[in-house]
This record gives sequence, C-alpha cells and structure tokens, in this order.
Amino acid sequence: MGAEPGTLETPRGIATDSSGFVYVVDSGNARILKLNPYGILVRAWGGPGEGHGRFRNPWGICVGPKNRIYVADRDNDRIQKFDEDGAFIRAWGSAGNDDGEFYGPVALSADPHGRIYVVEFDNHRIQVFDSEGTWCDAWGSFGSDDGEFHNPRGIAVGPDDIVYVTDQDNDRVQMFDPTGMFLGTWGRPGAGPGEFKQPCGVAVSPNGTLYVADSHNHRIQKF
Repeated sequence: MGAEPGTLETPRGIATDSSGFVYVVDSGNARILKLNPYGILVRAWGGPGEGHGRFRNPWGICVGPKNRIYVADRDNDRIQKFDEDGAFIRAWGSAGNDDGEFYGPVALSADPHGRIYVVEFDNHRIQVFDSEGTWCDAWGSFGSDDGEFHNPRGIAVGPDDIVYVTDQDNDRVQMFDPTGMFLGTWGRPGAGPGEFKQPCGVAVSPNGTLYVADSHNHRIQKF
C-alpha cells in the first residue's frame, strides 16, 4: 500500500492489451499503472484532479481496438481515452441522467467492433458508445424485473457479442444482445453453486467461459 512507483492503494480495475501489457486502476492514488507481463512497472499516469488525464476515484478500465485504453473516471462522471503509453486522446461525459451523461460510471468493456459499453452504478443502466465517444444506445432502469438493475457493477462482452452484466444488489447475472435485448439471467441470493452475494467483476475467456467475482461469498464462480 502506498503511492511509490509499483505500489498500490485500493486497486479496482485491470485489463490487458494485445501485447500482454497489464493496466491497473490504482484508484486510491488516482492513477493508471502499466506493467509488463512479468509485473514490472513500465509507466504510470494520472493523479488527482479534474483536468485531462487526471482522475477522481477511477474504477473500471478496458482495452479497445488499436490498444486504446478507456477508463471510467467515476467521480468526474466521465470516460477518458488514452493511447497505450498514457497519452490523453479525449474524454466524454458529465454528471446527469441524459444520454451521454453519467452518474457513477464504474465498469466498461469493449466489443470486437470497437463499441464501448459503460456500466452506471447509480443510474442503474448501460450506455453504449463508439470508440470516439459518440453515444449509440442505452438500456436499463432501477428494478428487479428482466432487464432492470439494482446497482450494476461489472460488464463483459463475449466472443459472440453477448453482453454479461453483474447486477450486484439483485444477486444475479443478466445477458443481453448488443442492442440491449434481454436474453436471460441466472442467480439468486445465497452461497450455493450459482447463487451470489453481491457479484461484482465479470470476465469472459476467448472460448466463452464466464468467470464471476462473487464478492461477499469470497469466491470466483465459473460458468
């Protein structure tokens, strides 16, 4: 724990690029760390603030086409985009509930076509953008019915373009097609197989295997 090079304080997000480099959201230090595949620090960027390349409580991170890095800058209510060396490219978003606005962006995922899917924890919805930040679509609202969310937390897009969302306080995972059409759900409160207590992170392997961080059960589940 700390702010020295190579140390972390409250790391929240992690992603890898096509060359095997690892990007870590060091949330407590308001920065991004880039590590080589052996865990050696290559560079860091960021710091507390509201300007370009600065962060306030960053959470999620993903790598899109051309190894572009996207960061969910939660308390600045925006997404920031960087190249693989940390050079700022652009930012979009502001606080609010309208299209392209955010209230608590916490996670994001890129699909093979370059679309960026953003989870809004406090607006209980998913927003979709192209790789340049142009708004494309949104779905979800507060609730427990199919397609509704209660504090969604994680997102991943599979090789078949299926979108998986961990619906934290509904203790379930929901599935959608790329247009937001509801496809299915599973999970309920509990500690048994397929049950959850506040699922948060989710990842999909190239063969479609799904891994869910079942946070309050202190385990990973594989589907």
